[in-house]
Amino acid sequence: MITACEKYAGTAASRLFTCDWVSEAPELEPAEVLVDRHGKEGWYVASTDGVTIALDLTLDDELRLESRVYDTIHRVNGLRKQTGLDISDRITLSLPHADADLLAHRDWIMAETLAVTLIISDDEDLRLARAGQ
Repeated sequence: MITACEKYAGTAASRLFTCDWVSEAPELEPAEVLVDRHGKEGWYVASTDGVTIALDLTLDDELRLESRVYDTIHRVNGLRKQTGLDISDRITLSLPHADADLLAHRDWIMAETLAVTLIISDDEDLRLARAGQ
């Protein structure tokens, strides 16, 4: 949260500071103002040249799901290489039942892996084959 005092802290050295959230607040000289920037737990805070950035590092369910999608795409592309498929070969892709929730990002997975079909199987393994075989 940026307070009124902090808002004025980066201005010219001759400026007087007032804190508008306190009634009858005194005016402060620049040397009397200390701006302390720190983040709350779970946030990363960096500050330089009067600019402060705060990033919320909390992982929600959607970010975790997207991470699993990236991992799946990486695994599929690794399998493509191991099985001797060309980078441009279209594939059929079968995900294990445990990954059924990844279908929320079906189009993304298919586009990144060049899959023409994507199904969920009862197998425990991710499987792929060249399309048309």
